[in-house]
Amino acid sequence: MDRSRSKPDVFRDIARQFSDLRNQLAALSNRDFSVGWIQPTLLGTWVNFSTGSDGNHLAAYSRDSDGIVRLRGVIKSGAVPSTAFSLPQGFRPGNSGATNNQGIMRLPVVSAGAFGYVTVEWDGDVIISAGSATWVDLAGVQFRAEL
Repeated sequence: MDRSRSKPDVFRDIARQFSDLRNQLAALSNRDFSVGWIQPTLLGTWVNFSTGSDGNHLAAYSRDSDGIVRLRGVIKSGAVPSTAFSLPQGFRPGNSGATNNQGIMRLPVVSAGAFGYVTVEWDGDVIISAGSATWVDLAGVQFRAEL
């Protein structure tokens, strides 16, 4: 310990460091984590159902300022069950939500006009777990990201 400094100097330095950390935390708290729509690389035999010019029918993922990840688009022609694409870090599920004891999320989707579900695993794999390979609509799949 440096004995050449007085106690008031040490306390002033600690207070200054605390104030700096508080300001850094405030800056991080106000940070906008939103990201626009990103088209993933589809895996296996999964392809986009349409190449619509508006882009709304293409498989994509996004994250809003609250850290909620949303999927959209319609895909087809893959094997059920199989991984359709993988989400990068920052877009993977956090520790809350519809999870089971294996650390995965199962979310309902419409598939060829019937029920299906998508599994989103902690490593980012988005698996079409149930439904039809004729088409799977990813709209409505959403969860909180681990930031």
